[in-house]
Amino acid sequence: METLKNRNQNSSLPGWHSHQSLFQRSRTRKTLFRKGIRLGTMTVVIVFGIYGLIQCFNWIVDNGNTTSKTAATASPNEDLRQNDKQVARQLLQEIPFLNLKEASFQVTRRDTTLHLDTSIDPSLQDYMLGKLDRKNSRHIGLVALNPAGGEILMMAGYDKIN
Repeated sequence: METLKNRNQNSSLPGWHSHQSLFQRSRTRKTLFRKGIRLGTMTVVIVFGIYGLIQCFNWIVDNGNTTSKTAATASPNEDLRQNDKQVARQLLQEIPFLNLKEASFQVTRRDTTLHLDTSIDPSLQDYMLGKLDRKNSRHIGLVALNPAGGEILMMAGYDKIN
């Protein structure tokens, strides 16, 4: 008679120990594969990050050089244009554009007279000014734009406090 021990040794099926060792080997392969993918991904991200920082630094250095070159070669006409822009802004800040009665007007300051043409429609502006409910409102502001070109057709407003 065969004993139980001899029967298990002669069996063609793998034993528990061999099954467990195969399972552990496959598990270590999977973890090594996952760690390799993580390491590769991190390496690629770090390389691209360093490359991006280098390119950004080079761009900053190059821009610093070009701005100094353009500032050195700037003509006096550009300085005058900057001054003209500042003067125009100051002039336009003094003009109340709300509730205009005419589509064009003139502005005089010192020895300079400017003629300004606007896209405002005076008839639409007057109509909307007449329709404002000034009795029950504290602040009102209406703006009509031309959807095709974006021009301002009407700007009407009312402030009870002022």
